[in-house]
Amino acid sequence: MPAFVSILHRVSGTVLFLIGIPLLLWAVQRALVSADAWAQMRGMVTHPFGKLVLVVLAWAYLHHFLAGIRHLLMDLHIGVNLQAGRLSAAVVLVISLLLTLGVAEWCCGQPSRSEGEKNVMRDRELTARLDQGRKLAVVIGGCAGYIGRGTT
Repeated sequence: MPAFVSILHRVSGTVLFLIGIPLLLWAVQRALVSADAWAQMRGMVTHPFGKLVLVVLAWAYLHHFLAGIRHLLMDLHIGVNLQAGRLSAAVVLVISLLLTLGVAEWCCGQPSRSEGEKNVMRDRELTARLDQGRKLAVVIGGCAGYIGRGTT
């Protein structure tokens, strides 16, 4: 198990370097070009294949992070015997997979809304905010009228 987790640590680092960094730079570039380019990038990320790529990158990041902490602890001579090494390898593998499942549920569990649904929700939110603003204006106006009457 420790050798397997160590190999996965190298694989996850390679995935992050060869796919994660270029994808991140591309996303930042799309965000800076225009709103249409950003919308195009978001459309690609909401596609099922795009979500799969994001979940794989999330696993790579989480596994690499946790395995890196494991290696740092071993460099400090914590958990260097065989039994502790096997246990820490299993813990890294299980926690990285559980966290990845959580990320997958968070990003892929909710169906993406269509533009029409997004517009309806935005309109409802704006209407609710306008209603709150009107109520506040009535309260402020009432207070101002009451204060105005009291001074005459």
